[in-house]
Amino acid sequence: MLEGHAFAVPPGAPHASVDLRPEPRAAREARLWVRSQVPPLGPEAADALDILVSEVVTNAVLHARTRFTVGVTRLDSAVLVTVADHNPQQPEPQVESDSRTSGRGLALLSALSDDWGVASEPDGKCVWFVLASGSGGATR
Repeated sequence: MLEGHAFAVPPGAPHASVDLRPEPRAAREARLWVRSQVPPLGPEAADALDILVSEVVTNAVLHARTRFTVGVTRLDSAVLVTVADHNPQQPEPQVESDSRTSGRGLALLSALSDDWGVASEPDGKCVWFVLASGSGGATR
């Protein structure tokens, strides 16, 4: 499912998912749900997780505008978060600008996650990221 990743998802790794509607409250719902699925994190990792979940879910709400599924897989020392929507349009990096209020999502994924990517799926795409349990990300 997740091509080009630098981690292994062992068979039987704990996994859970939730389906959400493309509504403004979805980012908050997703943050709370994801945090309930992962073991306690240090403050830096917890903040990074909240920011990244908010970002990928907000992108699904604003750009895909379809129902989407948030998934969490617990790895040995990390968490894999996926957001799969039903819009095949891939996210594109935006030119940095101090005057824009959006367009920083991929830069945030690069800065705060340990790995991330986008996988095409038969009925849309899946944006995913990995965050090590004890880090603030950006090890790749």
